[in-house]
Amino acid sequence: MGFGNLFQRNFKKSHEKSLEWYTKGNRFFDLGNYDESLGCYDKAIELEPQYLDALDQKGRILEILDQLNLALDCANKIVEISPFRPLSWYNKGTVLLKLKRASDALECYDKFLELMPEGIIVWNNRGNAFEMLCRFDDAMDCLEEATDLAVLHNVQEFPAQTVDLIEAVRRMAELTATSMPRLKNLKDLEHYYEEADRIEDEGDRIHRRITALLFSGQFDAMSVLRIEGVINFF
Repeated sequence: MGFGNLFQRNFKKSHEKSLEWYTKGNRFFDLGNYDESLGCYDKAIELEPQYLDALDQKGRILEILDQLNLALDCANKIVEISPFRPLSWYNKGTVLLKLKRASDALECYDKFLELMPEGIIVWNNRGNAFEMLCRFDDAMDCLEEATDLAVLHNVQEFPAQTVDLIEAVRRMAELTATSMPRLKNLKDLEHYYEEADRIEDEGDRIHRRITALLFSGQFDAMSVLRIEGVINFF
């Protein structure tokens, strides 16, 4: 057996094992078991250091766990591995935005738009960054662009759980609309906050399930970007 064939065979075995760990990590992620999920992604990355899907998911979990500096380290590694992939810059910008580094985040979003000028997912976050910098006119322009592009791209297929996410948003809006007129003092907010927190937690769980499905391989990369951009409006 030649060296090239031996290398290919070993690489295939390594990738199959890393894919196994990645898939296992996704199952834990879907259940909200982030520590177990993170361990699985680390195993996948150990076997295949440039495994972008595993690195993406690891960074996402670190964000959820509010370990933002570690998430930024992960995002920097992803950009180094794949600087011409729009999602690399989007994810880094999102972490920087959570770190309140709005100007740095905007630089990442500009890189994203250089690579994907009509990417709908970036405009909402650009608006948030401009708002953080008190550039309110620019923020409104970004949000209007996000709305226009969401309609323009006309995503035809959404994961089934998207209906549940919209329902959670509807219930939250209904709760707010019916509760606010009856409030007489801050003590009256206690029930509202409890119910709002419950609905928010449910929405977060649904969002996690949709995210895990998007990165399961059932959707092509462009569909992932478009669908994620729309569901993140919620």
